[in-house]
Order: sequence, then C-alpha cells, then structure tokens
Amino acid sequence: MKIWRMFTDHNNMVVDQVNPDSFKLVDDFTGKLIVNWNTPELIVIKKGENREFPHISAGIPIFSDLIIGKLEKVLKENVQLLDVNVVNYDINLKIINVLNIYDAVDYKRSIPETTLSGRIKGFKELHFKLEKVASHPIFKIHELPLSVFVSDEFRESVLQAKLKGFDFIETWSSEENNVTTQEEYIKYVKKLEEMEINKGSEFTWSDAMVLVDEGKTVASGSWKIHKDEKGNIQISRFGYNSQYYLVDTSDVPSELNELKWHEVERS
Repeated sequence: MKIWRMFTDHNNMVVDQVNPDSFKLVDDFTGKLIVNWNTPELIVIKKGENREFPHISAGIPIFSDLIIGKLEKVLKENVQLLDVNVVNYDINLKIINVLNIYDAVDYKRSIPETTLSGRIKGFKELHFKLEKVASHPIFKIHELPLSVFVSDEFRESVLQAKLKGFDFIETWSSEENNVTTQEEYIKYVKKLEEMEINKGSEFTWSDAMVLVDEGKTVASGSWKIHKDEKGNIQISRFGYNSQYYLVDTSDVPSELNELKWHEVERS
C-alpha cells in the first residue's frame, strides 16, 4: 500500500475569494464539520489549462461537479462538500472539506522538522501507522492539517476516470524496508546513550554559551550548539537517521536553559 500527497497541477485554473473574510483558508479546514457555511463568492484569476480542479491559497481542494461525480465512491462519507459561487466564470465548484484527520504518524520511524519551541513544521521523512490509514481513501494528519493525503484506491480512481489536473507525490509505502529503518532507530538510541556515557564536565546554560562564544561546540542529549564561520549561532538536533539537522533559532525554548551541557568535538 502507498500513500500519496495530492496537489493541483500548476497549469490548473486559479481562484481566490472575492471577500477575504468569507472563510478562513487555514483555520476553517482542520478536519471538523463546518456547520454554519455562508456560500462565499470566488473569482477566477487565471483560467489555466484545466478548470475541474482549480487551485486556491493553502491548497484546499476544490472540485467541479464532474470530478465529484466520478469520485463519489472515495469521497462519500470522507468529505464535506461546501457550495461556492464563481462570479466571473460559468462553472459549478465545491470546496472539499476533508473530515478524516488522524494521529497516524509513526514517530519511531519518522523524522520531523520542528521549530525550537517544538512545533512540527514538516517531516524530513514521514512514515504512517498502517492500521490507521489502510481503510481511508482521503485523510489528513494533525501535524499538517492543510496537507491532503490519499490512498492507492483514490489515486487509481482518478487515473481510471482519466481526470486531469491532479498531481500525486508518493509519500510512504508499507512495502518499504522497515527493518532497515528500525535498525537506524536502534542505532539512534545507542548513539544517544554513548553520548551520555562519554560526556565530560557539565556546564550550565550561561557557562555553555561562554564556550560557544569562544568557538567551542556544546551538546546536551540530542541538542548541539556552535557558531558558524560568520559568528551566527547554529542549533541542531540529532535525528533518527543518526545525523544532525539545523533547527529554527528564532524561538529558543526555555527548557534549553535548564539543561546541563558538555563540550564536544565539532563535526
């Protein structure tokens, strides 16, 4: 089984809200049923080569009646169809509010990208729990509520109906070599344990920052801090594939101040 991320083709029609306050592109589409929906007006700002699956900001799916009819089986009971009024083009469209949103991420194998405050902004590697996604043709995950994922069944329905304007990017396959990934995870845990065993003298946050200012590198658990060649602070975190990844330094979490740090070799 494969899971695909669904996008509109870049050549598709592009639409936008006539009134930006008619609905919230981000906050209104988080997997919940929308009860009070006042039919908004949309305007076509680019006709494109295909009008059946137009693009709108934030990537919310908008399907024509043709697509909805062809995909009835995989859409039924999985989405809410919301009416819109296109003011400058003769076409019937509906916004697709995906109702299936799950805790489906396998964190033993996935490698999240986070801000320093801990907010997940994406995944360097994304794995799903098979039992959570196996029976759902279209769904979202809590971590990425604006991303729409679909199953092989959904994608095959699109291909068999010869519908145009869809882009699918393979995100995950249940047939991948999970043994290798699990071995990487075990190596990750052992590496962290080795770091703790072999560490030298420990310092407070303020003393560690003095060392960093002197050009040294300090670490605590999965965190590592040093300055780059230009003197900018670089904070990285150890990932499940035993590599360090730079993280956003715009929002340093307070818990870093409470950790004990030790000097390490820069690598």
